[in-house]
Amino acid sequence: ENTCFVCGYSRSQYDDIPNFRGPSFDVHKSIDHDFWTYVYYYVYLKRKHKTEYSGVESYVWSQINENNNLIWIPTRNSAALQNNNNKLMSSTSTLSKSSENNNTSVEDSSLIEQIAKDIQNMKQIISTLSNKKKD
Repeated sequence: ENTCFVCGYSRSQYDDIPNFRGPSFDVHKSIDHDFWTYVYYYVYLKRKHKTEYSGVESYVWSQINENNNLIWIPTRNSAALQNNNNKLMSSTSTLSKSSENNNTSVEDSSLIEQIAKDIQNMKQIISTLSNKKKD
């Protein structure tokens, strides 16, 4: 009851995943990785004619029937965990870009300050030169 039959996570392992904002362990176990869904899928494939299989169905059936392999079952993984990881990577990327933009803004403001000083110096030089011409 406290272990997911499909992926093998225990309740405590699932709940202790850092920065995870997915469904609760009970939802994960009863909906995302419902044991009976996998049983029904097997029966579905067994009843379906092999010439009507999609690519994924052909792969899964070959793993079950010919290779006696359960590699197609998501061990130590789930869609919710993958989505969570994608969101974390996306937010990290966004923070990184935001940080880069802030650095660019600081650099831009320093450049603007330098340009403003140069313009002031040029005004003084022009003013000095035009005063010399008048004299």
